Formats: sequence, structure tokens, C-alpha cells
Amino acid sequence: DTAGSVRIPASWTGNVGLKTTAGRWSTDGIVPLSSTLDTAGILARTVDDLTLAFRAIDPARPPAIPALELGDLHFGRCDTLLFDGCSPGVVEVFDGALGELTRAGGQLASLALPELEPTWQLFQRGGTVAAELHGFLSAELPECLDTLDPNVGARLADAAQLSASELSDRRETLSGLAAAADLHLQEVDVLVCPTVANTPPRLAEVDSVASYGPQNLLCLRNTSMASYLGLCAVTMPIGCDAAGMPVGLQLIARGHHEPRLLAVAQCVEQVLGHSRERLGVPPRCRPDFVAPNG
Repeated sequence: DTAGSVRIPASWTGNVGLKTTAGRWSTDGIVPLSSTLDTAGILARTVDDLTLAFRAIDPARPPAIPALELGDLHFGRCDTLLFDGCSPGVVEVFDGALGELTRAGGQLASLALPELEPTWQLFQRGGTVAAELHGFLSAELPECLDTLDPNVGARLADAAQLSASELSDRRETLSGLAAAADLHLQEVDVLVCPTVANTPPRLAEVDSVASYGPQNLLCLRNTSMASYLGLCAVTMPIGCDAAGMPVGLQLIARGHHEPRLLAVAQCVEQVLGHSRERLGVPPRCRPDFVAPNG
């Protein structure tokens, strides 16, 4: 998960996913996309499964997962950027889930996070990832540069023009934004938002570079903010949007606070229920399912 590649598929398939803080787990053996942002993560059916896997993998064995009460938890909501341009039904499902949590005792507060906007602007300019990937491919797999998917190749072409000093400046900027965001996040247990703003697009909606780009940016927006600001995050299913596709609730916590984040997610799942309780049983998993001919 560099900008959302654990959380986005988990959200769109009605599962849970964990993005660990960059640097917490080794990335040895993983072909790098970004040397500074790549993290290994977990996809699972329930938060309990996620927690079990985390305890088995994490170097701090066994990592202490605190026991928390929902009534003691503070959920922060930032009503800027993260809710812009959402597909029909996404915000409504999110608001419904938050209502359930507050009625069960959770405390909701408005949270100012001014670091989001400059972080998003930097991401849209290519951030650091495209330059880091271009550097790796140029050094290790130069023959691949001419065979990349056009959607990736277009972004790397711009990154090739980025100077080393500009890349260093961007990293320094992100470090400052991350430090400032960490101070704001100390006011709450987690920041909450929809995991992905848009419903999964149909293939015809992303069949060209021109149409793919806007959809790709929108689906990455809410997850990439946690990555670029050095945070950890969990996504969990909370319902379906107007198109009938799963919607995820993203819980974002301070960097290296995974044990507490998972404990918060367990409290949330106890109130909201797991995937099958929220979304029902997928058609092909039902005992009465009959596959169509052919």
C-alpha cells in the first residue's frame, strides 16, 4: 500500500484492510514503487482476522492491543476535501455509520487538518512516487520503460524531468506537513472519512488515458493522504452506495499507532458488524447459487 493499494481493493470488495506506517514492516522482497512510502498491508474479512494477522507478523511480538470502550473514543471528522465529489450514496452511508457509532456512545468532533490541501496539491503534481519509480526502473529495469501501461507511462514521463533538488524539496515539505498533521491528530483517537470517494468505475469509463486519470485520482485521494502524511489506517465495510457497490469507512491514526488503531476498529466492528452483517452474503457464496450457463 503506497497510496491505497490495500485499502482501495478492500473497500471496493467489502473487506477490511490495514495500511501500516511506512518503515514499520520490512519491504525486502517487494519490487519498489516508492522507496519512502511503500508499506506491506493486510486484507481480511473481519477486524478480528486483521488483528490476528497483525499480531503474527509485527516485529513487536506480541504487540499489545489495548482493550478500549467505545464511549471513551473520540472520532474526528474533517469536512474539507475528503468529502468532495463523492459518488451518490457514499456520504449518506458514511453519515449513517457515524450516527450508529455516536448513538452507541462514541464521541464525534470536528477536526481541522489544514495539511490535507497542500498534501493533495503535491500529490496531483506527482508527489514523490513517480520520480522514485522512474529512478528505480531507469537503474534496474530500463527495458521496461518503453513497455509500461500508458496510464503509468504518462506519469513517469513527467517525473523524468524532476530534478534531484526538487525531489528533495518535496520530501522535506511532506515531512513538515506530516509533523503538523501529527499534532492535530493527537486531539482524537482516529480521523474518519470514506475510504474511497467514488464507486468502482465500469471498464468503459476508464478505457483511455484521458478518462482513466480523473477516476484514478479520485479513488486515490482519501487513501493517499494517510500515506503521504506518514499515518496508519484501516478500512472496514459499512454499506453500499447508490450503485450497489460496497462503501468503506477509513479510520486514520497517528504513525506507528497500529495497535491502538486496531483496538478502535474492533470497537467499531462490535457496533457496526462485519462485512456479511452489513452487506449480506455475496451471490456466489450462497448455498443456492446457480452459475449461469457458459
